Amino acid sequence: MFWWCQTELLRALAHFIHHRDRRDFQPVYERALSYAKAQFIDPVHGGWYFLSGRPDLPKGQDWQAGYHVAMMETEVLRLRGERFQSGKEILL
Repeated sequence: MFWWCQTELLRALAHFIHHRDRRDFQPVYERALSYAKAQFIDPVHGGWYFLSGRPDLPKGQDWQAGYHVAMMETEVLRLRGERFQSGKEILL
């Protein structure tokens, strides 16, 4: 399983839980998040490994620019009603 599939799964589940009131997806979200933390996220330096359980592969490369992770986190913040600044707001 590639890292970006996990981020998009978490993003979609968060959307369904909060925006469509599908609380029955909460346990699935929690399991997917635990799996991502255990298999993809470097516990010491941060960043996402390319493949699950493969910390020997580089974390940074052309196809791993952070879009999926950033959009997943932005969506979760938005759904929780958290205030965050967009790039436009930061520049103004």
